[in-house]
Amino acid sequence: MATKVTSCSVHLDLPGGKTKRVPVALDVPDQDHAVTPPFSVLLLHGAGGDLSSRNLPAFSSAVADCGFPCARFTCRGPLQHRVKVAAALLHSLQQGSVAPELASQRHWVLAGHSMGGRVCAELAGTFSSDILACVFLSYPLHPVDHPDTLRVESLIPLKCPLLFIRGTKDPFSQQDRWDEMLGRLQSNKVSVHSVDGGGHMLSDLVPAEARQVAIDGAVAALKAFLNSLEEATGPESGGKGVRKAAKRKKEGHDDRSSKRGAGPPKKR
Repeated sequence: MATKVTSCSVHLDLPGGKTKRVPVALDVPDQDHAVTPPFSVLLLHGAGGDLSSRNLPAFSSAVADCGFPCARFTCRGPLQHRVKVAAALLHSLQQGSVAPELASQRHWVLAGHSMGGRVCAELAGTFSSDILACVFLSYPLHPVDHPDTLRVESLIPLKCPLLFIRGTKDPFSQQDRWDEMLGRLQSNKVSVHSVDGGGHMLSDLVPAEARQVAIDGAVAALKAFLNSLEEATGPESGGKGVRKAAKRKKEGHDDRSSKRGAGPPKKR
């Protein structure tokens, strides 16, 4: 599917009368805007990154390639500051202030790399009725040197579908702690894609000749997860049934039109 990227700077009103301007990139499918996608995706970067860090553009492009708009933005600072900024941006997106075509978007998928994943978990609890699912890229389960300090308070209570994409050698996610966390999750739909030998950046510890394969596998897992969410959404949310009908109509296969053109049925 053809996609396009637009960039802008968004002025946000934060709690306490504060304001902030953040750069935003929006990857969207180049398709008929008459049909609203069943959901859009908000993608967050890690602690020291920005909206173009590492694999974020590839993941964002993959989302749009599936037919779902994907917004990513740059915000640095402490966890709770990022949560406030992300909440303000999500509200602005829902109001159509950033992209008018998203004003009617009811459902969102939150996705984040590392610290961005922690922001997603916090945000999902606040916007629970609007969040369809969460995607965690290299979730930082604990600090590198403190595997007993688990960051799971906001993660465990989530009830929505969850996808974790992680490297098996990520120093922020020791295997025994990882297994323990999985057993405590309350979501009844948890998917995991492991990058064998991968580190915190997924492909950073993988042999050079296998890095692209590792990223391609992670992108494929993301696409499969998003498509499964679309299958689960009903026609009232703009699910596949609605989008297929729109595609048929665009291609000149509107069944209702053909029936009207055939005239009334003959009486026997």
